[in-house]
Amino acid sequence: MCRFKRHICDKQNVRTRKMKNIIFVWMAAIFFGLTSCGGGSGSTDATNNNTQNPASTVVQIVGTAATGAALTFANVEITSADGSSPCVEIDIKTDGLGAYKCTLKDGKTAPFFIVVTDPALNTTPLVSIATVTPTGGTPHTVNATPLTTAIVGQLNGGDALSVVSDKTKYSASKLNIINTNVLAQIKG
Repeated sequence: MCRFKRHICDKQNVRTRKMKNIIFVWMAAIFFGLTSCGGGSGSTDATNNNTQNPASTVVQIVGTAATGAALTFANVEITSADGSSPCVEIDIKTDGLGAYKCTLKDGKTAPFFIVVTDPALNTTPLVSIATVTPTGGTPHTVNATPLTTAIVGQLNGGDALSVVSDKTKYSASKLNIINTNVLAQIKG
């Protein structure tokens, strides 16, 4: 069909390439723009009236799980390098917008391994790593997307979940190199 209507097909191909580029840049922006810096107001939610732990000392990891659309009501598992849960919350799930929150226990330090599992099992688990320990009052944003999963997977031949299950495969220096290479590819 495109042989006869080459002009129309060329326009469709250009639109398709532009849309793919926009989606890729958007996903990269989510990962690189939000995982490398803290965000949020640092305030506790209205239901938390804990006077022993004021907002200025609450240490949190927050983020969004998305595959293009938000991954809603998904299970979020966060583990420390020793395999234990660093979060005060026992059962973490994303909300209706794909957002999650983990309030860190005292003394817990990065890295933190994040796995988000789609309850409908329509997508493979999303993986991300928080490489920075947040400071009190400033939540650290770490999103989980297909791009973050692919980046973590590069630490072990494309298998991001194996990095979470065997944390000896994690290397901060290798992850920094991978992030630098991906940023260079995106700029091009």
